[in-house]
Amino acid sequence: MSARVEVVLGHAVVQQALFPDNSYRHDSGGDPKDIPDLTFEQFQDFHARYYHPSNGRFWFYGDDDPVKRLAILDAYLGEFEARPVSSAVDTQARGWESGGAGALLPEPRRVTAHYAAGEGEEGEEQKAYVAVNWVLTDEPLDVETELALGFLDYLMLGTSAAPLRKALNDSGLGAALIGGGIDDELKQPIFSVGLKGVDAANADKVEALVQDKLKELAATGFTASAIEAAINTIEFSLRENNTGSFPRGLSLMLRAVGAWIYDRDPYVPIQWEDALNSFKSKLAQGEDVFGPLINKYLLGNPHRVTVVMLPDGELAKKTEEEETARLESARAALDKEGTF
Repeated sequence: MSARVEVVLGHAVVQQALFPDNSYRHDSGGDPKDIPDLTFEQFQDFHARYYHPSNGRFWFYGDDDPVKRLAILDAYLGEFEARPVSSAVDTQARGWESGGAGALLPEPRRVTAHYAAGEGEEGEEQKAYVAVNWVLTDEPLDVETELALGFLDYLMLGTSAAPLRKALNDSGLGAALIGGGIDDELKQPIFSVGLKGVDAANADKVEALVQDKLKELAATGFTASAIEAAINTIEFSLRENNTGSFPRGLSLMLRAVGAWIYDRDPYVPIQWEDALNSFKSKLAQGEDVFGPLINKYLLGNPHRVTVVMLPDGELAKKTEEEETARLESARAALDKEGTF
């Protein structure tokens, strides 16, 4: 149950709440209850539009002959006609900056949803999931800011002793941490953190704890030893580029494509040397790097939604009954040949 609920919490409810006006509000895997309403023609049209190679990106890695690469592409692409396509993803407007229609309210908000809890389940299985979530920015971040936010994320959540992680885990308010910190795979990065196994009455306390700890970190910062350890860990990882059993070429592609699919320079995400040196120089000079980041992108950012997922012991039964009624209605509509 828990793994499934965390997926729902992370990829459906949160994104619907944070991005009510662009494509991120839709579940990328489709909503099972709506899929039967699609016609075969709609499936075909969707595939032809979005899976056409004109909407693709092509990546080669290795010391091979570029002429052979082009021949491979030609053999495949020669069967298609190029189409004008737009890969643009609409930016979620933020009302306190743009005043645009459809923007989120200029103040943080809360969304409550329900998940199916099995009858007779006890303990954690009958408790809430609480996550505090932000959309960090409207515009693409420069490489140094992205890198600095990555360090901040590691310092707050990256180890068992990281202060935000430890504060939540030691609070007694929930069973375990949820939310992966910064998610930069979307056009607009988000930050999410919270707890599962929470008594519903303590949802406010989880939200307050996150806010209070962020205020403390913005004011007092991190220890010199924690910052040094973060630099050593992240810089070593960047320089070693050890992807283990995962192909290195695919790893580089995934880093590059995060910018490329939004029509940004694909080389920028893998050119981090200058940004890292600049960032380390600021730290060496005693500049407060992390406090301003916390204040700007989290504490001073009202594009925040707290999502509370509550258990519902009747939801699974209700859903099954609705599906049964729908199937019976569909059977009744069939003719003798078994078609509608």
